[in-house]
Amino acid sequence: MKKLLVVCAIICLISVANALPVGVELGAGYTIHENNDHFFISGGALVNIHENFYLRTTLAQLSFFEDGNSIYIGTGSGLDLMMFSYAPKFAPYGLGGLHINNGGGVTSINLRLGVGSEFEISKAFKPFAEISLDVIRTSTSGNSNTETPVTIKGGIRIK
Repeated sequence: MKKLLVVCAIICLISVANALPVGVELGAGYTIHENNDHFFISGGALVNIHENFYLRTTLAQLSFFEDGNSIYIGTGSGLDLMMFSYAPKFAPYGLGGLHINNGGGVTSINLRLGVGSEFEISKAFKPFAEISLDVIRTSTSGNSNTETPVTIKGGIRIK
């Protein structure tokens, strides 16, 4: 029964991705961050806003830290603007993103820049690989701190 539900869910995702300018992204990666390196798996959505420009957001992420795991679902994930340049069998892209979080006396501003490539194995399924650099500035009670984690990510997109 579980296998049937998984097959139905995949068919629905492919149908929705082909009918609407919305895509789904499933991936895994590794973040190199000052004394806080970790693996993660994530799922997100891509919306085609104009020809080769997409907006991307993370819908859920499970991060595996040394001292425990963290789950992020939906809210506060920020947006990335992606610009694709199409070539036969692959599509290199650049991305830039902004994530601002304010609350509880803490303000965090995250600027993301990265590059990647998407490969065409079929019309709907497209594996991808990317690398990005985040510049995160956090202010707490007048004290500020800047961090620069690097993230390497790969996965598959259905769009």
